[in-house]
Amino acid sequence: MQDVIKLKKKLLFFDYLFFIVVIIFNIILYVKFKTIDFIFVSVSLVVLFFSTIPYFRDFSVENFKLTFFIQALGLIVLSFLASLKSPLFLFVVLLSSIYISVLSIFKDSYKYIIPLVVLSFISLSLLFLYGDLFNVQVAKKLFNVGFLNDYPLFLIFSLVLVLFGIYLANEIRSFIMDYYKSQVMSIVHSKIEEINKIAQEKAKEAEEKHRESVIMKEKQEKIFEINANLARKVRNIKAQLQYIATELKEMLYATGVVILLDKSGLVSADYYIDVPLPVVEMLKVSPRSNENIRKIISYAMKNKEIVHIDKRRNIFPQQFSMEECAKFLQEISKLTFEVYEILLIPIINSFGDVMGLFVVFNSKYEGFGDIDKKLGELMGVQAGIIIHNSILIKRLEDTFYETINAFSSAIEAKDKYTPVLHTYRVGELAYKVALEMGLSEEEAERIKIAGILHDVGKLAIPDSILAKQGPLTEEEREIIKTHSEEGSKILSKISFFREKGIHIYVLYHHERVDGKGYPKGLRGREIPLAANIISIADTYDAISTPRPYNKHYASEQKAIEIIKNERGRQFFEEVVDAFFRVLEKEKMKKRATG
Repeated sequence: MQDVIKLKKKLLFFDYLFFIVVIIFNIILYVKFKTIDFIFVSVSLVVLFFSTIPYFRDFSVENFKLTFFIQALGLIVLSFLASLKSPLFLFVVLLSSIYISVLSIFKDSYKYIIPLVVLSFISLSLLFLYGDLFNVQVAKKLFNVGFLNDYPLFLIFSLVLVLFGIYLANEIRSFIMDYYKSQVMSIVHSKIEEINKIAQEKAKEAEEKHRESVIMKEKQEKIFEINANLARKVRNIKAQLQYIATELKEMLYATGVVILLDKSGLVSADYYIDVPLPVVEMLKVSPRSNENIRKIISYAMKNKEIVHIDKRRNIFPQQFSMEECAKFLQEISKLTFEVYEILLIPIINSFGDVMGLFVVFNSKYEGFGDIDKKLGELMGVQAGIIIHNSILIKRLEDTFYETINAFSSAIEAKDKYTPVLHTYRVGELAYKVALEMGLSEEEAERIKIAGILHDVGKLAIPDSILAKQGPLTEEEREIIKTHSEEGSKILSKISFFREKGIHIYVLYHHERVDGKGYPKGLRGREIPLAANIISIADTYDAISTPRPYNKHYASEQKAIEIIKNERGRQFFEEVVDAFFRVLEKEKMKKRATG
């Protein structure tokens, strides 16, 4: 901008010089001939006026050319008119040649130069032809007696004219250089600005892609971590789904998550994080549920599509009207829990069946984006596989427990002294004590299985001994004691029980801390903890449960007294303490349920 202002000032300076030359023409004509040539004055004023026109328009190369064209044209016309009065003014036309030479510097200036050259030629031709100007007037002026009177004026004027032309040419050259410099700098600046703008856009785009890639990398690492943690909870679908809901909420920066599960056409909402219960209840789909809510949720499940509604950014699925979506958000907003954005993400298993939906509430930032949807979709598939696998595992577990319960039924059918469902109760009680002691879910399951099968070895004991009325002989007692070893042998032949170590638990479930147990007489910590847990559960149920042949024999109080007395002798102290905590919790549960 400063360069342009500088150029305008220089051009204005040249115009001042041009104006001065025109004024000098008029003064000389008046002094020389004592008269005013009104035609000359009028033409001068017209030329001066038109030479200022470019200042009222945009300063451009074309306007710059036009300015010099007008001034050159004016000099030619004025020199012609002045030469009519005195041939000395013929040399003023040299000034127009300077302007013409300046115009020749510019590209495509022929449309200005050609008219000037033609006009100069016509002007000179007219001067030569008019009244035999050079044959008469010039000869008289230069060669007559008065020649000496006019010669000094001619010489001085010519010298001034040449000096002025040299000065003007130098200034114009400087002006042209400054002008082109400003034009080049302007182009450079515009190109730099353009490049900077493109660079900023590219940098912003690269930064956005980098940010997205970083986010995706972080989210992928988080998903790997989630998968690893889910693998540790493979036997507990409730823990898995609750964990998924928590992690999904954190990954998508949401205010809450609900997991809806499809149960034979009815949609339940058993798992939710940071969502008020009234809102959760509204999402359950049944024949009696809200029609608009049922419509949108059913659409997402039926079509296996993500449904995104955001009233802040006016994002609504095409399948529903804006009014329906706004009403949906309004209906599930309760009290202080305002729902302004929601994502419905289908939970799909490996067979492509929809198991339910993730309902993700309210992004804490600018809103859910494509990355969030992709991550949600990935988590939906993960959850679908988990739910499907859990159903298969549950079926296998049911089949497995039916099998081992069949073993238990065979034992109870053979041993009339064993209380009904004794082995089942031992397994359940041992499982609860194991969890109370802080053992893992997987270890507690192994203890439960061993508890159910702890007497399986009795299948190898002769019926004559198991069904004998009256007291047993010492030899028969020793045979009965072999049932733990026989049970271990039976179970060790099955790879599942052998790999899980269940046969070891069964082998040592009659060992005592004081070393007076059987079959090995192990002492203290030589006894597996799991075996001691099964032992206390077996003791309690055997004494506290009525037997088929004598219902009056059972006494829970007597069982409790025996276990207390055997603390540190038959049972580990921490096992006894955990057992009584479980017993107390069971009693509280019974009182609560009436």
